[in-house]
Amino acid sequence: MVVDIYPRYKHIRRPAISYREAFLGFTHSFSSFFTFRRYIPFVRCGIMLIVVAYAVQGSIFVKAPDAQPMGLVLFADTFENRQQLEQKLNEIEKEIADYERNIADTQAQKKTLANEIKILDAQIAKINLQVKLLDLEVQRLSLRINDLGLSIEGSESKIDKAKVVLASSLQNVYEFDKLSLVEILVGRDNMSDFFDEVNAHATIQYQLQTELEEIRTLKRSLEDQQDDLIGRREDQRALLDLQEVQHNQLSKKKEEKDTLLRVTKGKESAFQQLLKQSQKTAAEIRAQLYKLIGGGEIKFGDALQYADFAYQQTSVRPAFLLAVLDKESALGKNVGRCSWENAMHPTRDKPAFIQITQELGLNPLTLPVSCPIISDGAYGGAMGIAQFLPSTWLLYKNRIQAITGSVPSPWNPRDAFIATALYLRDAGASKGGYTDERIAAAKYYAGSRWRYYLGTYGDRVMDRAKYYEGQISILRGV
Repeated sequence: MVVDIYPRYKHIRRPAISYREAFLGFTHSFSSFFTFRRYIPFVRCGIMLIVVAYAVQGSIFVKAPDAQPMGLVLFADTFENRQQLEQKLNEIEKEIADYERNIADTQAQKKTLANEIKILDAQIAKINLQVKLLDLEVQRLSLRINDLGLSIEGSESKIDKAKVVLASSLQNVYEFDKLSLVEILVGRDNMSDFFDEVNAHATIQYQLQTELEEIRTLKRSLEDQQDDLIGRREDQRALLDLQEVQHNQLSKKKEEKDTLLRVTKGKESAFQQLLKQSQKTAAEIRAQLYKLIGGGEIKFGDALQYADFAYQQTSVRPAFLLAVLDKESALGKNVGRCSWENAMHPTRDKPAFIQITQELGLNPLTLPVSCPIISDGAYGGAMGIAQFLPSTWLLYKNRIQAITGSVPSPWNPRDAFIATALYLRDAGASKGGYTDERIAAAKYYAGSRWRYYLGTYGDRVMDRAKYYEGQISILRGV
């Protein structure tokens, strides 16, 4: 009976050889084959252990999360409509910029009732545009989430195909290892077939390694795509939260305008009297409480001292730094209600957090951190006033220490102000221009996905910076 364990390798080209070459090749391969077969059980065992480990970790049988964009009404997924979306975004951003210039020009003029009403009307119109901008940003993000879902499906399909090829290679190795050398020799018509099968087996071993590496690569790519999907869903939630804030701000501005008209009854003299009464003194501003993004409060005068010190080291404008660290500007959500054990990324941030707390002599169990979004599998773990992740804090630790001369703490206001200023300087804020600061604020909030937040979070920070600039001017007697 002729045994043929490699019917699928019939296509392999068998080179013509002489009897002498066959004999010499046989003697060499015979001895090499016996040596090789001593290690086959160990090779097979190692391969199976790798495959089992991958299966247990879910690296082969991985499943992507649902990529549906939370029931939002989307533009038709065509190139033309995507271009329309981008065009509308650009148009609204230009209109918002026009209103900002009008507001700034009017604010530079004498404070009169007419000018104040004009400013309020422009601010209301600007906020209305920002709400529309948010709608479009959410739609654009939803399209990108949909694209990412398709990409994840493609990666899963590639992994499934790689699993089939891997299973076939494993089966071939298993079949070959079941046969003894005598069975292989007896089952071959000539020496050339025998040598071909030995070479084919070596080829399969190589292919097996290649297929495993391909699955590893696909698995890493899929994990990156899943992380990206989680990040984009977080962005979507943040944009919807900002939209709610914008609606509240719109209501407040309308109420402010109605109150102003009601109190002054449209008379300039009444407005000037009201303006005089409402102006705060420097002492009042110093004493007022400044709410920090990560929780806690300090006097505004102290906060300004920290901001001034950070400015001397980084050239980041104090009013802008105060605006970024303002709890209101950052929405103040998930800033410190969870335990590090349940909130942090296990390999990226937990070891870093332990290192930070040990160096500071602090008990990690007593330090709340930002909460994760469990439904999406997203991690939290941001610490203290500046809301740095532990891994990010370590990147800045030495630079902070070089300025302060002591081991920095995320929960120390001075260190937190320095850390934030360094990050903002790296993001381009030290240039001092409106556009550069706006981009830096968005990067501070969203990292690489900052473009979604230019017309939302970035604008809110810049508006808040104007408020603090006015407060600082009073303190400095300008």
